[in-house]
Amino acid sequence: MKRLQPTLLAQLEAATFELITSGDGGGGGGAVHLSTLPTFGSKCLMPRLPAFQRLHRQIALHFVPYVQGYDFTRADLDCSILFGDDNWPGAVTEYIAGHEMALIALPSPPSRHIKSAQDVTNITLLHRVSVPQAWVHWASVRGVKNFNPLAGPQLDQFHSLIRVVMAGMGVALVPHCLVKDDIAAGLVSAPLKTNCYGGFLAT
Repeated sequence: MKRLQPTLLAQLEAATFELITSGDGGGGGGAVHLSTLPTFGSKCLMPRLPAFQRLHRQIALHFVPYVQGYDFTRADLDCSILFGDDNWPGAVTEYIAGHEMALIALPSPPSRHIKSAQDVTNITLLHRVSVPQAWVHWASVRGVKNFNPLAGPQLDQFHSLIRVVMAGMGVALVPHCLVKDDIAAGLVSAPLKTNCYGGFLAT
């Protein structure tokens, strides 16, 4: 996984300058309309915006509600930070973060009992609605047998999954970049890790 901060800022900068100069052949300022996954925005993007704005005071970033997706035929959307398999017709995409997934649990228990992937079979699995096959893929890669990878509560955002794990309701698969601060603070633990899916900047 690439180091997130310099990579993210560099890619946001490059995409921003391309967008504001593509129509007039130059120019040092302008507005960029951006949508982002709510959890990624709050955990990864927003903390880095002050540094971006200090370097580029002439650029105005306008955030578009994420529900508006990535329909770039809209006049008010230039780029979008999405999570998935890079399958967005008509969009030019570049990977920024999200390939490294962490299995998260409460620090103790149940995480102290998770010594191998098979130990997860006795714990409630939490799912993100938009990634219904995450546990199926994880179980296949890890060779886990004799459990149902589709069973368990479904939630609509990674932020919700993290909060429910903190409440002790089960374990979840979440991009490591979204929970590394929570892991460092001891709010959740990551006894096992795996790789699947990814996050992309689409323009």
